[in-house]
Amino acid sequence: MMGVVPLKAQNPDGWYMSWGYNRSSYLKSDLHVWGEGPNGPFDLHFDQAAASDMPERFQAKVYLNPTLFTIPQFDVRFARQIKEHTWLSIGWDHMKYKLIDQWMEATGVAAAGDLALTPTDLANVADLAADAPVSLDHAELWWGNGFNYEHSDGLNFVRVGLEQTARLVQTDRFPHSAIDAFATLSAGLAVCSTDFTWAGERTKNAQHVSGYGASALLGARFHAGEHLFLQLTAQSGGIRLPWVRVQGPDTEAGAVQSIGFSERAFALGYRFG
Repeated sequence: MMGVVPLKAQNPDGWYMSWGYNRSSYLKSDLHVWGEGPNGPFDLHFDQAAASDMPERFQAKVYLNPTLFTIPQFDVRFARQIKEHTWLSIGWDHMKYKLIDQWMEATGVAAAGDLALTPTDLANVADLAADAPVSLDHAELWWGNGFNYEHSDGLNFVRVGLEQTARLVQTDRFPHSAIDAFATLSAGLAVCSTDFTWAGERTKNAQHVSGYGASALLGARFHAGEHLFLQLTAQSGGIRLPWVRVQGPDTEAGAVQSIGFSERAFALGYRFG
C-alpha cells in the first residue's frame, strides 16, 4: 500500500554524494570584450549575444573513462546532514557555454583588417589600411568563422548550498524506498576555461576564477533502499563574470559578462550513515 507518511527520524550525521549529467540553457546577454587583434587593438560591446551549451554525445570511451571526466557536462555533490530535514552541500556544476554563430550589434573600436575578415554592415572597411581603427555604433557584425568565445573546458559553478528536504511518498511494504522533494539555495564561484578566437587568432585560457553566482534548485529524489537514490533536478540562477581571461593572464585583455542560466540534471547518489 502506498501513502503519504511522516518523515522518519534520520541520522543527523548522515552524508551523501551524487554524480550526474546536465543540460543547460542561457538567456541572451551583453558581452564586453577587449584585447589585441592581429591588426590592432579592439574594445567592443556586443548586445544580446545568444549562446548554447556543448553536450558530449554518449560514448562509453568518454563517459566511462575517469581520465576524461571533464568532457561531459557533469554535476557532483557532497552533502552533510545538519538537521533532520536540512543538508549542507558543496558541489561542482560543470556547465559549458558557447556563443553561437549569429549577427550581433557591436559598439566600440576595432582594426579594419580584423573587421574585414567577417561580414558587417560597415561600408568600405576593406578599402582602409589594415591597422586603421574603425568606430562601430550598433553596427551589425557576423560572429562566426574566425571568431569564437566559449567556456568549453567549463563554465564551472563551484557552490555551497543549503538543502531542505520533505518526504512525499513511502511504501509500507518497502519502508526504505521513498520519494523526497527538496529545494536548495546556493552561492559560489565561477571558474572558467575560456577558448577565445579573434580574427583567426586563438587563445585557450587555463582555468581561472572568473566570477561568482547564485541559484535556486528544485528536485525529486527516488530512494531505492537505505543507501542508493536517483534524483532529477531543475536549477535557475545568475552568474556574473567580471574577470574573464581571453588572451592569457599577462595581457591587457579580458571580458565582462552576466549570464542567466537554467539547468536540468539527473544524478545517481549514495547515502552514508
